[in-house]
Amino acid sequence: MKRFLFVIFMILIIHSILFATVFNKIYHKDYGEVDRIVLVFNEKPDFNIIENNANIQIEILNCTKAVNIKDQSIDDSNILKNFTFYQYDNNLIITIALDQEFFLLKGSEYNLEKLELPGEIYKLVLDIFSTSEPKTIKEHEGFADFFNSVGFSKRAKFHLQEAEKLKTQNLSSKKQTPPPVDRDLQKTEKTDEDQPKKDIPKTKKKNFFKSILESLRKLDTTISIIILLILIIIIIILIVILNKKTSGSKTTKIGYRTTEGFGDEEFRKKMVLKLAESGWKNEAIAKELNIKTEEVNKILKST
Repeated sequence: MKRFLFVIFMILIIHSILFATVFNKIYHKDYGEVDRIVLVFNEKPDFNIIENNANIQIEILNCTKAVNIKDQSIDDSNILKNFTFYQYDNNLIITIALDQEFFLLKGSEYNLEKLELPGEIYKLVLDIFSTSEPKTIKEHEGFADFFNSVGFSKRAKFHLQEAEKLKTQNLSSKKQTPPPVDRDLQKTEKTDEDQPKKDIPKTKKKNFFKSILESLRKLDTTISIIILLILIIIIIILIVILNKKTSGSKTTKIGYRTTEGFGDEEFRKKMVLKLAESGWKNEAIAKELNIKTEEVNKILKST
């Protein structure tokens, strides 16, 4: 019976090795406002895409990568930083790291579009756009250049039209600005009706505090002192309230690397154990998996 179970187990292992999806190649091209990534497999993979502010993760079940596939950094792109590949059990995780500083300065969020090309070899195409809503002429023209390059003429035409609209708006706004006035010419064209009448007295704006002091002078000395004390107390109370509001407010840092969607608790445990067996330190494991060091310690102690 034991031999029979062992044979079945070996057959399952051999079957999973022989019939697993193979990740063969990765291509990348920078189009300025858009980066295109093409992942090449021997067959259609069973995958799941997880997005967050720091990276895009593709988890592929029952998949192995070719020997020539290695981690690589990207130096010629504003949008991307690097590709990393992590193999665990029979599964593969491909991580596409994003340049968070670029999106922070741009003040926008990226947009991911997916395209699947089945055939003798399966291609998963990922287009990462620098913004989800292009607003400037440069962004629309960059999108148009990309769509023209990849054969989407309708989408390219749309963005070219939007760029032309913005150019027209800029020109019309410049035309609406009034030309500089010749002051000498304006003086000669003034008539007697335009001149200010001498019999109409000009009203001068009085300072608020001066008007208060003048009104206090007209009052009795005791009453004016009481009013001044009340005003001073009100000013002190306002200052104390403002100080409490400013001291009570705390600035919170927004973390761009989140752990949402990186896998369930069982998945994180597996990866912590794998990395610990490979000689990784607890702090390094926590940083790699975007979790707290205490969670890593807890997982390692529980095993």
